[in-house]
Amino acid sequence: MRGRKHIPPELKVITGEKRKKRLAPDRPTPEPCIPEPPDILDGDALEEWIRITPDLDRLGILTGIDRASLAGYCQSYGDWLGAVRKVKKTGTVIKTDKGSIVLSPYVRAAADALAAMKGFAIEFGLTPSSRCRVKVVKKPEGEKNRWKELG
Repeated sequence: MRGRKHIPPELKVITGEKRKKRLAPDRPTPEPCIPEPPDILDGDALEEWIRITPDLDRLGILTGIDRASLAGYCQSYGDWLGAVRKVKKTGTVIKTDKGSIVLSPYVRAAADALAAMKGFAIEFGLTPSSRCRVKVVKKPEGEKNRWKELG
């Protein structure tokens, strides 16, 4: 779906939005937690999961429903590291069987993985500029989450 990215309600309040309907008062707010990593993650991807989840949990922005997106970030990270290691080993250009010099396919693989990783990282506020846009709303003690029963 194209168009502008969704603006969080907290940012709308700061910019002066007064219409309650546009502030999404009934939006789902899942409970923060660290989900179990998918079995498919291993090596560098699993290490990144283990490294990043405590920080995301401490910030209160990681929930169980974020598992697939976080796995995508971690797998992209693992793929990027693997491709970069290959580039360092084989070089940025390679010689073909016919003697031509071409860009290593690992360079493209690294660039693609980095682009995917960046997209996921922005969603979780893992870049300096995206961190400025992430707003975490702490619930007062005792406030009931009516969406919790759905999970």
